[in-house]
Amino acid sequence: MSPELITAALLAAPAAVLGPVCIAGHLITARHDERALAAAVAARPTPGNPGGPGGPGEGEPLPDPADLADLAEVITLHPRRDHAA
Repeated sequence: MSPELITAALLAAPAAVLGPVCIAGHLITARHDERALAAAVAARPTPGNPGGPGGPGEGEPLPDPADLADLAEVITLHPRRDHAA
């Protein structure tokens, strides 16, 4: 065998093994993308269903003000400190 044939075989062997693996990965990813696109189209609001599959599109209800009293007080920090810690 000539050195050129040996070199060609060594360079072609990884492509022969990894090529089908990469093509299979691309096909699997394409199928996954098609399913995700179909799910996004199904969830798109339509005139008969303005909120998509979730409801009428009004969003989440506002919190009750009595529940807000249990939250901690927010302390504002100055954007610029005059002293280093």
